[in-house]
Amino acid sequence: MDLETYENKVEEVLNKGEYRLLSKDPTTTIEGRIYRALKKYSSTLSDAVRFRLTPHYSKPPHLYGLPKIHKEQMPLRPITSSRNSPTSELSKFLLEIIRPIQGNAASFVRNSAHFVDLLGGIEVETNDRLVSFDVESLYTNVPIGESLNIIRDKLSKDAAFSTRTTLPLDGVMELLEICLRNSYFQVKDRFYAQDEGLPMGSSLSPVIANIFMEWFEEHAIDASRCKPKLWLRYVDDTFIIWDKEEKALQEFLLHLNSFRPTIKFTMETEKDSALPFLDVLVKKVGGNLRTSVYRKPTHTGQYLHYESNHPATTKVGIIRSLYNRARTICRNDEDLKTEVDTIYKDLQQNGYPKKLISRTIQRTRPNQIRDEATTTTRLLPIPYIRGTSEQIRRIASKYNIRTAFRSSTTIRSVVSKTKPDGMVDTKNCVYRIPCECGDSYIGETKRPLEIRAKEHRSWTQRGEVSKSGIAEHAWHNGHNIHWSEAKILHKEQHWRKRKFVEAAFISQNQRIFSQPSVDIPNIWKPLLSGQCRI
Repeated sequence: MDLETYENKVEEVLNKGEYRLLSKDPTTTIEGRIYRALKKYSSTLSDAVRFRLTPHYSKPPHLYGLPKIHKEQMPLRPITSSRNSPTSELSKFLLEIIRPIQGNAASFVRNSAHFVDLLGGIEVETNDRLVSFDVESLYTNVPIGESLNIIRDKLSKDAAFSTRTTLPLDGVMELLEICLRNSYFQVKDRFYAQDEGLPMGSSLSPVIANIFMEWFEEHAIDASRCKPKLWLRYVDDTFIIWDKEEKALQEFLLHLNSFRPTIKFTMETEKDSALPFLDVLVKKVGGNLRTSVYRKPTHTGQYLHYESNHPATTKVGIIRSLYNRARTICRNDEDLKTEVDTIYKDLQQNGYPKKLISRTIQRTRPNQIRDEATTTTRLLPIPYIRGTSEQIRRIASKYNIRTAFRSSTTIRSVVSKTKPDGMVDTKNCVYRIPCECGDSYIGETKRPLEIRAKEHRSWTQRGEVSKSGIAEHAWHNGHNIHWSEAKILHKEQHWRKRKFVEAAFISQNQRIFSQPSVDIPNIWKPLLSGQCRI
């Protein structure tokens, strides 16, 4: 998709959705609301918790679209990226409080394996039909006011509520309402408010949508004259077995679509006695239900290529996970054999040796899970460098340390750029500010670089050399600092890791007049050679 087409589709989303154009960026206003609300509960929340939840130098959420490639015209699914937004930390905090009150309904489907287990032992009659219902744009149509009332009622009846938080119920609900009533996002230089519904991308949205749908299905089915034989739901997708006539099914659909004005269902019925749900194809065979793996028509059979620069364990893990999915979903030997043949075909097209596929499948037990927590005490994440990283893993295993490989430079990181350049998204970074003499200052900050650079500049202008290494260098040498050439070298959320990255850049470059915050152990210095050069 070219850029112009993408931007036109984003405009379509904005025009069709219930979004309100704002006159200015509301970030600072929302930060103030959260600060004042948290301050009210200073006696029940520790200073450390309140400081973590209080937003500082937040950035506005931004909207982007994911193309639905399986639908005509490839419409965009709007996603709101809320990382580092005013409500991001508070949402995570509240999520742990409300999460336990969802997922307790008999209709709740956890995943594909759970769905197959729920179907086990169910018998179907000749006239039974397989039907699926899908809620149109569930997140953006969940009524906030009604959802808050449902959550309050459930929390008030939850005996374990006080074990999860020191906040009173009113405090939880006040903070939750701030998160839900202040949904907004940025598109280019414009800001929009989403007054109703939940934004896709917020950590709270899936749980709140599920809580509302549990309440909806309970009351909607109870109020219906005709009820399904079986009703199972995964978020906005519902699988049912209908044992009545066609007319009653249409009446049931109309009833669901009239129960709440914003919640509308579409319906799909079985074809050739089969119906897909999640990645499971359910088929009626005799009086039983058989399940096999379902792939959408857009499935290409492409997986990580065997020649890719990834550790061998990752490639073996792909084989193992595909086989475990086959064993979990295909409970019939014939279906399992067909699925395994497909796995062989797809993986060999991606360069995987047949012997490796066979050996991995033979050694894989169904749903094999390694209990590494009982055998290891520490986790060491390291960049993957073929040959070197494997040696570090072997040494670490002798000392009961588990290693995890991560890729630094990927094709995606090189060619994909979804965020604008500039000083907006520059919190938690290691940075460089050059001087006219050719020397540079390297530092780290948890705040936006724009704020930190202004501090350095102010101290330099006032000659406060004790507060800034840049000011000291500029005044003692009579040099001018090139403030406009400030540059981000690395981004790191964790404060301790960020200080080590700063030290690595200082140690690996010449003509740096700043001092590191921490010392790098000598054992690591050979591995840093060439890794942090400017």
